[in-house]
Amino acid sequence: MNDGSDILLRWVATGLLLGIWMAVCGGLLFLIHFLLTLPMRRAERARLFLDLLESAIQEGRPLEETLISVSQSRDQSLGVHFHLLAAWLEQNLRLSDALAKVPRFLPPQVTAMLMAGQKIGDLRKVFPACRQLLQDAVSQTRGAINYLVILTFGIT
Repeated sequence: MNDGSDILLRWVATGLLLGIWMAVCGGLLFLIHFLLTLPMRRAERARLFLDLLESAIQEGRPLEETLISVSQSRDQSLGVHFHLLAAWLEQNLRLSDALAKVPRFLPPQVTAMLMAGQKIGDLRKVFPACRQLLQDAVSQTRGAINYLVILTFGIT
């Protein structure tokens, strides 16, 4: 009887170790996926944000008011940084000032272009350049490679 319980205990221990190993491997794979897709997700949120700005301008609505109303819908597709931006806009900040307070919402180049567009008084003039930057496959690949280098450095 003692032999049977030893075998059962070994099976349970082996299964437990296998389960822990699979959980760790799964967690590492998720982390790698998360880090490699981060630039692409950020660019997609930026494209959606540019679409919101462009539609607000075409409809003749104030940008700040439009962004605040979208934020009040509690839609999570734009991320938590968008809602933080809207909170700053609710404090009566201009769009460029609110973008400066939330630097991780958009890529820095897009933020700089939008600020320049607001300074010249016509955001429509900078939209094509912003979209070109976001669609630039080289910059997306470079960003993914940077994350991969950081990940490799961290692992070693």
